[in-house]
Amino acid sequence: MRRQRAAALRVCGSLCLRIALSTLGFVTAVPALAADAVPIGVVDLEQAFQRSPLVLALAVRLGTEFEPRRRALKQRVAELARLRNRAQVAPAAERAGLEERVGAEAQAVAAAQAELRRDLEAAQRKHGEEFMSRVAEVAAEVAREKGMALLVRKGGILWTRSADPVPIDITEDVVRAILRKAEQAPPGAPLPTQ
Repeated sequence: MRRQRAAALRVCGSLCLRIALSTLGFVTAVPALAADAVPIGVVDLEQAFQRSPLVLALAVRLGTEFEPRRRALKQRVAELARLRNRAQVAPAAERAGLEERVGAEAQAVAAAQAELRRDLEAAQRKHGEEFMSRVAEVAAEVAREKGMALLVRKGGILWTRSADPVPIDITEDVVRAILRKAEQAPPGAPLPTQ
């Protein structure tokens, strides 16, 4: 009876720990749980993302999306510089009006630069989250292929008993899986996740 209770507590404790980790957002994939020691994987999603072709895809997407606005802003800055030069050499009668235009255009350019910066940061966050979810999908796929019962984000493990199985880092496997998927995709196609 004591052994059954101890075994039940071990399974329950293990299940409760996994549920708690999942609730806190540390767990990426949790397949069926077993009473015996199960393989636990750990993955550094940020490193896998940084080392994958997704970084280049993100840069290309953002460049394509924001290049027209950057070009237009650069042109406005050049026009502002020409207007400033014109104001400096203008006769006194014209100078006041030109300086007023320079001030107004300088404020407008500064506002456009701030707006572009905000929009770019928001797009980086949005697209970055989309790409990170792709990396997480590939990581879960690799964990399933390796028969893991639990996949945890690297840095998400706060404590483990020394008798517990050591987590297996699958970050390299995830990077290789992403690269395989990228090689199989036709040129210009988004990275397949399934």
